[in-house]
Amino acid sequence: MGLAAFTVPMALSSNAVATTEAETATLPKPDPKKKGKKKGAAKGKKGAAKGGKLVKDGDTPIASTEDIPVNSGALFEADEYIITQPKAGQFLGYDSLCTHEGCPVDAFDTPGEMNCSCHGAKFDIKSGKVLDGPAKKPLPKKPIIVEGGQIYKAKKA
Repeated sequence: MGLAAFTVPMALSSNAVATTEAETATLPKPDPKKKGKKKGAAKGKKGAAKGGKLVKDGDTPIASTEDIPVNSGALFEADEYIITQPKAGQFLGYDSLCTHEGCPVDAFDTPGEMNCSCHGAKFDIKSGKVLDGPAKKPLPKKPIIVEGGQIYKAKKA
């Protein structure tokens, strides 16, 4: 037995507009420069979509600020965090797994760099960007809170 093809008529609401194939071909194409911009979107709130208050994700700190050398970092494998201190008093959190094949980024032999000892990928401690492959993607940042000389994992409130 063969399959029968049939057309199901669609009901249009009073506000709907039906267009033919020829009419669709002549509709204006979206401007790539305006891609993603929504009419009436709030201006001047840079980072508002990302933003949000962070709170501690637990009462147990990952580390003490004294454990993180300036212009270097440390791996906290059980928490899957790397904490770096690019300059005195500035602490950043990163995912500890290399974006190449998921090995822990575990070496801080060169100042300013995080290294994966599995395949030699190198990442910048200030940004997580790849300095040397084979990794192609930067290490994702992970939120932290520094409070009273202790570093905690953080989450959005």
